Amino acid sequence: MPPHRAGAVGDQAGVVVDCWSVDDNKAIYLVDQSATTFALPIIDDGELRRARAGDFFITGMPRGHHGSFSSTIRLDAPVVSEERVEVDQTNESFVLNNTWIIKWNMTVGSHRTLTKERRLSAHNYPNTPAHFGHITWTSPDNSEHLLAGVQEFLPGSADGWTWCVAHAMENHCATWPGALGEVVALMHNAFDGTTLAHGDLHVGQILTQGNSYFIIDFDGDPFGHTPESWLQDVVGMLCSFIHVAAVAEVKYHAAHNFAEWVRIVSDQFLETYLATRPWVSLPPRDQLLALMAHKEVTEMLYATTYLPEWTYAAEYGQAFVERLIDESQ
Repeated sequence: MPPHRAGAVGDQAGVVVDCWSVDDNKAIYLVDQSATTFALPIIDDGELRRARAGDFFITGMPRGHHGSFSSTIRLDAPVVSEERVEVDQTNESFVLNNTWIIKWNMTVGSHRTLTKERRLSAHNYPNTPAHFGHITWTSPDNSEHLLAGVQEFLPGSADGWTWCVAHAMENHCATWPGALGEVVALMHNAFDGTTLAHGDLHVGQILTQGNSYFIIDFDGDPFGHTPESWLQDVVGMLCSFIHVAAVAEVKYHAAHNFAEWVRIVSDQFLETYLATRPWVSLPPRDQLLALMAHKEVTEMLYATTYLPEWTYAAEYGQAFVERLIDESQ
């Protein structure tokens, strides 16, 4: 497993359920363990180990169907550099040639990720990086599952835990929340008529490059506990503004009125979102706050399961939403 996810696997031995021998020393293994199927890019250099930066795993990978596996990855130049992305994420990513980024799913991914990406492409949605193909596996029940995907890498981009925290530190809340509201609303417009949504939307899933915003990582809820919907995505954004305030106030000791900052940012985000999707409406405030409270419970579960150093932000979020509930009564 990736080093940052080693704790997700217990001591029980796994069972290999399928394998694609890509070449003499590269293979993709699918391993069942504790009712979960893990996807493992493996290098054989005298002993089997997980592929790492510098192995150039996808170099020379043939396109097309190979038994139950398939690759549509098409790059227009040889891969000569590969760097691991050192940020917290459920999966594992590598930057290739400073041009593309490949994300390997830790577990066999849902077909919904592929469906979302294809839907956005079909509707010419501009606010997600360009796609350069996928590696998929078709299970015995004929379901297609995502193992890895390659997207455009955006040099100089920053995710929301950087750019949005900087805005909070500066007490900046002009124009950008409305721009985010429009970007998210247009994504949901592309999904209209389906049951699709982002599924795990927060500011960390939104990159900035220049004056543009790009939404990434459509894998959905890491726990799979909450049905996906546009409303859950909106709730995720509202809660993430609170978590941004937590980072600014608790981690970096900024001294603004963050309750007011969160209120202004949230109001501007929602105003533009609803103006871009006038046929939808939010539930009554007490119901919206209840959804936010549930989201904060999930945030705490994520922190205690995967990222203990994030516990302070989850605790901050729970207390913040509890105050909002008290104030609304």
